[in-house]
Amino acid sequence: MRNPKARKKRIGMIVGLHPSSDGHTRITRTDESVVVGGNDPCHERAAEVQVRLEEGLKGKPITDCSPAELAARIAEAEAKVR
Repeated sequence: MRNPKARKKRIGMIVGLHPSSDGHTRITRTDESVVVGGNDPCHERAAEVQVRLEEGLKGKPITDCSPAELAARIAEAEAKVR
């Protein structure tokens, strides 16, 4: 029987989906995010945002971020990639 006081592990995942017109399947995955699809330049840019986001979080799990904080961190990461 489960311990009723045991806390469930919170999980979170950021998923980026991009349409691909060249027939290639591209997947870039980290512990907390995955970018799927996109043509080569689009996928490369999304994967770079993914890396910058996780650098900006400095090891903080996305489950510990509020939606507003996460949105701000994503905007910061996108600005660094432009």
